[in-house]
Amino acid sequence: MGFAHASFWAWVCTEYKFNKGLGVAMSVAEKVGDLVSPLCSNADLELVDVELNGGILKIVVDHSEGLNTELLADITRDISRQLDQIEPVSGSYTLEVTSPGLERPLKKPQHFEKAVGSLVAIKKIPNSEGERRIEGVLKATGQTGISVLLENGSLEEVPFQAIQKARTVFVWQPEPKSNRSHGKNEKILEEGIGQ
Repeated sequence: MGFAHASFWAWVCTEYKFNKGLGVAMSVAEKVGDLVSPLCSNADLELVDVELNGGILKIVVDHSEGLNTELLADITRDISRQLDQIEPVSGSYTLEVTSPGLERPLKKPQHFEKAVGSLVAIKKIPNSEGERRIEGVLKATGQTGISVLLENGSLEEVPFQAIQKARTVFVWQPEPKSNRSHGKNEKILEEGIGQ
């Protein structure tokens, strides 16, 4: 084996871990996910996603009863310690631990299962059958894909391998008219304050 080949192989071995002996190289995000997943489980949190993009390592976590700043601060400290110890990311990066937000990314089959009945936006891979971008109500999930009820009333079957990106869509609802203030209360308060 030549020096160049040996150096390349050493780089591959340090940069990637082989997945369960299958010979499939794991990305840095997958390695980080493997390291962070037990920490999240111990804290009763769900690891939603891990992304490494442009020097930002973004870890998305969630809790069945919602997240608060204390939970986020605790898990961020634990994750930071673990990453400092193992160093799965070469070079410098910024760690961002966050909640999924109102429009949750859908990346795993279980994410889609939780979103059944929700409005979703799907971006399919290029050259997929039908429209590349669709939006509708997620009606069902299966072993190989999802069913989305489109606005025109048709049901579109989308295989998981055809999905490039997916997320839930939050629809802002206007406040009901009965709860809206019409200025009367403000006037009463202003008059009451001046007395």
